[in-house]
Formats: sequence, C-alpha cells, structure tokens
Amino acid sequence: MTFRSDVANSEGRALLETADGVRVPLSSPTFVMTSGAAHRVEVKWRELCSVISEGSTCEGLSTTGQIKLLLELDGDVVDSQSFTVVVADPDPAKTGQLDTLDLCPDSDGTAASGGVCNFQVHGGHHFVRFSMFGVNGGFPNANLVPVDRVRVFMSEMSFTELVDPNSGLMPQDLKVRTEADGNITIDNLVHGLRPRTEYFFRLGVVDKAGNLSRVTSDQAIIDQCGALGFPTVECPFAAMTYAH
Repeated sequence: MTFRSDVANSEGRALLETADGVRVPLSSPTFVMTSGAAHRVEVKWRELCSVISEGSTCEGLSTTGQIKLLLELDGDVVDSQSFTVVVADPDPAKTGQLDTLDLCPDSDGTAASGGVCNFQVHGGHHFVRFSMFGVNGGFPNANLVPVDRVRVFMSEMSFTELVDPNSGLMPQDLKVRTEADGNITIDNLVHGLRPRTEYFFRLGVVDKAGNLSRVTSDQAIIDQCGALGFPTVECPFAAMTYAH
C-alpha cells in the first residue's frame, strides 16, 4: 500500500496494527519519512490472515477485519487511519469440487455459493452470443468480494482442452454491471471468431481483486452435453459460427 498523510508535520514511520493494537509483521522495513512524503507498506496475506483470524491461514477463509494504518515517531502516533480488510479465498475447499450447476439454489434448498450456474451459446458471424445466464442469488458477490467479470474460455477442439483454464484460445472477459435499479447485466458477445467453426466454452468469474474461480466443472459439461470430450447430445455450452 502506498499513501500520503494530509496531517501537518506528519513525519514518521508507517506501521500496521489490528484494532486490538497487535502489530502486523511487514514484508520489508519502513523508515522515518519527512512530512508530505509518500509512504509504502508491504504485508503478506498470510500475515494479515493470521492476525485477523487468530493464527489461521487464508485457505478457505471468508471474513473481514479492521486494520489500522499509522505513522509513528519516537513512540508517538502522528497520524492514523482504520480500514476494513476483506479476506476471501475465492474457491475454498468446501465448495471447490462442486459442480458449478450446483452452486445455485436448487429445489432441495441448496444454498447459493457463487458463480455462473448455467448458460446458452448461440453462433453468429465471427461471434457468439450468450443467453440464459444462470447465476446464484447472491451474484455478483462471491465470498464478500464483488464479481467484476465473467471470463470466457474457449476451444475449437473439444471441452477437454479447457480442463486447464490457461489452455485453449485466448480468454475473453464479459463485464458484469449492477444497474441503478439493482438488476444485474452481463455483456453477452464474444467477437473475433472464425466463421463455420464449432467452439466449446467454459465460464468462470473474476472478482475485483483479480481472483478467478467457479470455472464450469467437468460434471456440469457431462450433465448438459453427454460427454467431456465431444458432445453426444444437443449441448448449450457449444455453438457453431456461420458465414454470410
């Protein structure tokens, strides 16, 4: 974090501590800076998680905590500012292996836990259009961190090339927007595709911190398309582009 104090005569050394006054270990030492200078504080997530959640790691954690950023000189606090830190493992172990279709509320009362549950792809000329986005009741928030984009992974071969989200073609992002009336809209077009080509898709969500999670699972594809490799039934996750 980089910051500058607006308090006169704010010469001091930057530190972090909890609301209870416990100092947070920093990744690198800070030094006394003159008034008006820019201060930089570096801290590892594991250190923040440890003080916020009493010694726990960040894995599977979903919580918030108050942290105080302060300037200190010779033991005296020159300036301070408290802020809320959100700690959210984007794919905790308890939900990491679930079928993404099961991440939405179900008829059996299953609670929503994040992600795009269902979607339909339609082919166009050099593009595809998504419709019928199924999202959970809390979307676009996942583990306290708002979802910013839906990431589209695609392949011209089959779904198996998409098991690793870093394989296949270059992903494209669809912006998620919350309108003034509270309704959620998601951009629905992916451009730059080849005509007369069948494409296969998985979707994931990217939160405002840049974390990718909730990528369409293998089981979701098998359930909807009959097979993970190449569809054996009509498949909503694949579409053929066409030429004029």
